[in-house]
Amino acid sequence: MEEKRVFPRLSLACDIEYTVNTTENQETAASKTKDISQGGICLISFSPLKIGDILNMRIRLRGFDTPFEAVGKVIWTQTFEIRGQKGYDNGIEFINIPNTHQNMLKEFIQKMFSV
Repeated sequence: MEEKRVFPRLSLACDIEYTVNTTENQETAASKTKDISQGGICLISFSPLKIGDILNMRIRLRGFDTPFEAVGKVIWTQTFEIRGQKGYDNGIEFINIPNTHQNMLKEFIQKMFSV
């Protein structure tokens, strides 16, 4: 399978709160990221997400008081099992980020790669 990523990924568990926007309801959950880049994240979930789902996200980046906010789209999902519990790795592509948050993310990633 050909690698399609444009931005380098930073393996990092960050706290995340996300809301899945569907026509039926809006489900909010809290979890962790598995990795993060300027283009998206890998989100760990214990409820299945569907490819194409749109998420409103608030991610806690170390060293910042304000959470990073973005809208993302589920691009891929994979099932895993840990200690008998089913979970999901979900590839989320950022589709809308306010400019100030885009700059925050860029600064954060640059700092983390230079440590």
